[in-house]
Amino acid sequence: MEEFEVSQAAKKTKTVYVSTIFSIALVLLMLGMLGLILVHAKNLSNYVKENIVLNIIVDEGAKETEVLAFKKSLDNNIAVKQTQYVNKEVAQHNLTKDLGEDFVNFLGYNPLLSTIDVYLKADYANNQNIDALRKSIEKNPIVK
Repeated sequence: MEEFEVSQAAKKTKTVYVSTIFSIALVLLMLGMLGLILVHAKNLSNYVKENIVLNIIVDEGAKETEVLAFKKSLDNNIAVKQTQYVNKEVAQHNLTKDLGEDFVNFLGYNPLLSTIDVYLKADYANNQNIDALRKSIEKNPIVK
């Protein structure tokens, strides 16, 4: 009878050890995952902020030189990371590629407008700076 009690106690002890080790391993795994999330949160935040795009629609009557000068002035702005000018032909090509068919043949003309895509720096991607930039952009006569 005593041998039975000893073996029963040994089994309980082994079960307790295994469950304790498993619990500690899970806690350490969760702490490690939390640490990774905290380390990469800043990088993820900057990535999202720098991929905010402001699309500026350019007036149809604007000359190419005026648009490029305006783009250059935007590039010199401290809040702007980069700009990209997309003229009507490039926009038509991109939309045709996305749709899989040529919409100009169907419509008879290209209804798309030229745009300037503005990407902001992460430090300036907040509501106040975006509103200030928007107001200064809207003052330009080539902006529609």
